[in-house]
Amino acid sequence: MRVPAVLVTLLALALPAAAQEKIEIKSNVKKGLKFTKEQTFEGEGDCKLGGGEGGISLTFKVKLNGETKQVEEINEAKSGMPVESRRQYPKRSSDVDMAMFGKQEDLAHPLEGAEITFGPSGKTAIGPDGAVPASALAGEEAADPLTMMVASGKVVSAGNTWDADPERVKAWLTSEVPGLKAQEAEVSVKLAEFRDKDGQKCVRLEIDGKAKGTFSTGKGPESPAELTISGDVFYGIEAGMVISLKAKGEMKGTLPINTGGEEGNLEIKVPFQLKSSVKTGEAEFGAKPTAKPKPKKPEWYPPPVR
Repeated sequence: MRVPAVLVTLLALALPAAAQEKIEIKSNVKKGLKFTKEQTFEGEGDCKLGGGEGGISLTFKVKLNGETKQVEEINEAKSGMPVESRRQYPKRSSDVDMAMFGKQEDLAHPLEGAEITFGPSGKTAIGPDGAVPASALAGEEAADPLTMMVASGKVVSAGNTWDADPERVKAWLTSEVPGLKAQEAEVSVKLAEFRDKDGQKCVRLEIDGKAKGTFSTGKGPESPAELTISGDVFYGIEAGMVISLKAKGEMKGTLPINTGGEEGNLEIKVPFQLKSSVKTGEAEFGAKPTAKPKPKKPEWYPPPVR
């Protein structure tokens, strides 16, 4: 049976296109890239106090919120990795609102309002109050942490799955979930499809993961916590980094409290949404913070002779 020439031609044209639908997910940024990233974390759930046999239980609302705005410019890149870059955080804050106690813990981040410079010799930061302590920079990487987390480590195509690096998963969740310190974590990644997003050629990835660690309201004690998360990640092929995230999950934990001299536990259960978007070509930097001069020691004058 002879195959029509037209069908042969169509198959010949389709095969190269199909062969191109393979990619290695990795940091692949280029010199001169500018972008603005905005991210929100919104969680609202219940805390339950007491209960049990013959006990009285109380249920009240708890809110976890986080907001980040990041502007960045890549001044030099090598093999897709930023070598020299400039980053500012006009906004980076989170809070824990526990309505029953009528209080809101603001989990202030020392990098809010700061400008960070990455270079071959390391990283430095200047904040509104002067130099930022090295401990605040410990978790800051020149490359996008979510892009590094979902990196495939090899060429993949639609339908392929792989496991994210657990250390990068822990660092990412600790950074993005208010009050959480992840100690164990795992995320599986699947390349779902090649498709456009906001006018950009992208790869849509599906992530599904879980973590264990501790949770704290900031000033209170740390307590055990568990977390699940799943959602869609869009990797921009031209941008060479993740440009969109939409995920949802749930965090559960137990907070020890003391009420009127009696010890008790708050059972916490908070569903949440985590969203981020990146606009490439835009990076509106504010005025660079400057280190405040050290206060001068007051001059000493001898006491007057009486």
